[in-house]
Amino acid sequence: MSKHLTDDARRRVRSRKRRTVVVRSALLGIVIGAGWLAAPASAAIERVAGKAHADTYMGVEAIHGVVGVCTGNGRASPTVVTPATRVYAPTSAWALNHVMNGDGSNLDDTTGAAIATIVKNDPAVPSNHKNPTPDVGVGARVNQIVAEANAYAGERSIPLALATSSVPPGLTWQLDGVGVKAPGGWLPGRLITLTIEGPVVFESTGTRSVTVTSATSPQALALRSTGHGTFTVRADTSVPSNFVNAHDAQSAGHQRITTRVGDEPLSGSTSAEAVFDYQPSAVTNTSVLTAAEVGVRVHDTLTITGAEPGSTLSGRSALFGPLATKPVQSDAAPAGTPLVGIAEFTVTTDANGAATVDTSALTLPAPGYYVWREEIDGDPETTPSPRNLGFRGPYGVGAETSLVAPPPEVVTQVNRQEVLVGQPISDTVTISGTIYDADGLGPITHQVSGRLHGPVAPVDGRCAEVDWTNAPVALEFGPLAVSATQQTLTGVGEFTPSERGCFSYAETLVSTNSQGAEIYRVDHPAGRAEQTTLVSVPEAVTQISDYVVAPGESFSDTVTVTGNAGESGTFVATLWGPVAPDPQLGCWFGTERWAGLVASGEAKPLHSETLPFTGDGDVTTSEVTVTDLGCYTWSETFTFDSAPHVELETPPGMETETGMVAQPAIATEAKADSPHLGARMHDVITLSGTQGQPGTLTADVLTAPPIDGRCDDVDWEADGTKAGEIDPIPTTADGVFTSSTTVIDGDEARCATFVAAWTPDHEKLIEAAVADRPGLPSETLLFIPRTPTVSAGIPPIASSPVLLTVGLFLIGGGACSTVWHLRRRSHRG
Repeated sequence: MSKHLTDDARRRVRSRKRRTVVVRSALLGIVIGAGWLAAPASAAIERVAGKAHADTYMGVEAIHGVVGVCTGNGRASPTVVTPATRVYAPTSAWALNHVMNGDGSNLDDTTGAAIATIVKNDPAVPSNHKNPTPDVGVGARVNQIVAEANAYAGERSIPLALATSSVPPGLTWQLDGVGVKAPGGWLPGRLITLTIEGPVVFESTGTRSVTVTSATSPQALALRSTGHGTFTVRADTSVPSNFVNAHDAQSAGHQRITTRVGDEPLSGSTSAEAVFDYQPSAVTNTSVLTAAEVGVRVHDTLTITGAEPGSTLSGRSALFGPLATKPVQSDAAPAGTPLVGIAEFTVTTDANGAATVDTSALTLPAPGYYVWREEIDGDPETTPSPRNLGFRGPYGVGAETSLVAPPPEVVTQVNRQEVLVGQPISDTVTISGTIYDADGLGPITHQVSGRLHGPVAPVDGRCAEVDWTNAPVALEFGPLAVSATQQTLTGVGEFTPSERGCFSYAETLVSTNSQGAEIYRVDHPAGRAEQTTLVSVPEAVTQISDYVVAPGESFSDTVTVTGNAGESGTFVATLWGPVAPDPQLGCWFGTERWAGLVASGEAKPLHSETLPFTGDGDVTTSEVTVTDLGCYTWSETFTFDSAPHVELETPPGMETETGMVAQPAIATEAKADSPHLGARMHDVITLSGTQGQPGTLTADVLTAPPIDGRCDDVDWEADGTKAGEIDPIPTTADGVFTSSTTVIDGDEARCATFVAAWTPDHEKLIEAAVADRPGLPSETLLFIPRTPTVSAGIPPIASSPVLLTVGLFLIGGGACSTVWHLRRRSHRG
């Protein structure tokens, strides 16, 4: 019974407890709900920026006047009651500490939402409330802020550095690295305070403190020493902190909040040693960089800086030389270096401690290099600071070096002084003597330029007396470089003349120093024998041995070569023929027609041979025997040994190398109408072998007394008398021609004879003229009186004289004929 009651009591207790828990839970929920609903008012939460993006839970809020970003997902509002924890988060810190000001009043909704997005999603920031992907506008602003943070957040410094270029070192300075150096550039817009501790001031203000604004690149400031000792330059500024404040939840159910830290200090410093003694220095230049002859006066010009303003300096420059090679820069002149002399100077510096002064002048006595070395005297060591220190310049400085370079000898030589048209000519230029490759400041330039003048007509076949004034210019060439290792230039101005005449090279060597100033000029005018060439056109004149020969005789050709500039070579001589003569022109109908006959094969090569020649002169071919009637001609083709491109030929058909093989003949028969004196006598002439060449038949009639009643033994040269002549008979072909008649008169018996001849019209065929001799039986008749006279002692046989006369007439009128031999004039020499 008691156990049952006990169990029942226990059940009732548990039931009451469950009711109590439910009630308490409900009350707690009401309290909590009421507290949550009441929290915004009690915590004074205000969304500063991002209202336009409320649905994304992004924005910057102010809680109890502190601006930040909620980074928790509790139900209760965040507070800033809990202590802040510094968190290194450069990207979020840039957004909160730089983009946003202290109260967020500079933010628009998009920028506020972008800052909230960056902070909530930054893995370096404690947060359990990540934002969804922002909209396009917010995303673009996020990217912009993150890019700035990548450039300017993180490790920053002010990398100050000191440099001095003054003489002495430490008199003036340059302060570099003034600015805020960030990982991706230089952070602009920060005020930097620069402070100097020590004997140095800022040049721009004369003070030891200045303020500058940082820029996107480092700045440099000038400093000036005011005494001796160590000095330090310090730079101070502030930059957006790389940290944020993370506030944990005040209690369970409250949200976290992340707030800004603001700026934090940044500084940098550097130190150096200041010097206040003056160290003069000098940059010097010789007054003459290069000279073409000895005896030139030269001085040293000193440009002095770094001296005490208004101080008087004295010093000297030593001139070393002559030297065979350009001096090498060193601290001092090598032992044994020749010395020309020492030139003094005195000068007072200006307000900046600068001065320019010329030394006294010295003479350059010989070719070669010369170099100055200068000294400035310092104040004695007992002179209190500030004072001028001494200075000695180095030896061998280029700007202090002078060069005396006399013009070299220029020799030119044309490759050949006689050439043929078509053969190239060129000049060789040789530079000898003193040549220097460089002066003190750089290379010397030697260049050859020139012209080829011509053609100019030779005088008496030579170029020696030619006037080259205003001669035409066939070619201009250059400039061509000349150096100490390349002093001979070959093939200069190569040119292939296409005209005959005199050609002459004219060259000019110009040398300029490293500054472009001319040192000297060497001219070789046109007309010098060694650079002049006579250009000839080779010619060949040919002469056939005879214009007319009989069958079985021969032809040769003599070739006269001129204008071949002494060349050697060979020529091929060819005899062409036979071809039929022209009715009017004979064999001399021109090269064009002969060329056609050769090309067609009608004119055949009867003979060909190759003959050598050297220089100008005559060369005669072999004698070539010809047997067939007709026309023949020679041709020659020339080859020059050293000028294979030069062409020369004598074509077939030239008048002087053309001849004919001919054998004209005449046969005559004298006739009369009566054997008595007073009869008419004529001649019947048979002409052959003329090959259709036109000509003229002529004949003289001679008479002489008979001897012993006969005409056989008459001496026609002694006793013959011209009794008349026939009318000329023109001929155009072979044939039989009857002459005009001649009356034979007299009182006593007379012998009468014809002396006939045929003369061709063509002047070249005059050698082919034929003529018979007087007294030929076929051309001679005896004429007797009609009434014979009986002399004492002669038998009275009335019929005897008549029979004798008839007999002689019959003999004289017989059919006898004669072939007359060819009469010709020889051209063989």
